[in-house]
Amino acid sequence: MNKFFKLALIFLSIIFANNISVAQTLEAEFVKQEVIKAVEADMIQKGFVDVEVDVLGIPFNSLELPEGKFRMVIIENQGSGYSKRCIKALRIYVNDSLIRAFGVPLEIKAYKEALVATKEIGLGKTINATNVEMKKVEVDGNHNNLVDMRVLNNGDIVSSKYYRAGQPIDKRFAKIKSDVQKDEYVTVVFDMKNNLKV
Repeated sequence: MNKFFKLALIFLSIIFANNISVAQTLEAEFVKQEVIKAVEADMIQKGFVDVEVDVLGIPFNSLELPEGKFRMVIIENQGSGYSKRCIKALRIYVNDSLIRAFGVPLEIKAYKEALVATKEIGLGKTINATNVEMKKVEVDGNHNNLVDMRVLNNGDIVSSKYYRAGQPIDKRFAKIKSDVQKDEYVTVVFDMKNNLKV
């Protein structure tokens, strides 16, 4: 399998043979397994820790190809997102001539390591090592909003929503705890030489 390379689109190229000089038959099961390997490898490269890909259909049982060197290319839009159900465009070439192009429907389960609440965390409550743990979770299209343990190294964070036990922490609903909290008393000291100190 070739390395992934990027142009306007990301091409996941799979080279199956270097020099084929006789007519050949491409079996659907072979195409299915190669698509699974290519999509899983691409998603692991994008930061997912585990991926399960299921090909829901190939539009042929076998495909007769002319003689020559053939390759398959999966084309997808650039980015790190994904959908649990999606269709990838697959192109089959022989001697760099397009032989067949079709959509391959996929079902994808993807997982990342993320901070997960170990018990209920109320609105405005502190999130720290006492009420969260790192855990592998199945993620959806919002996977970029997951929080990892490094965030807690910068101090406690505060929830801006209610979390149930087992729910991943979403960085859109958590913020670094500020030095001064709402309704806390603040001491103000006036120093006439150096202006105002708080």
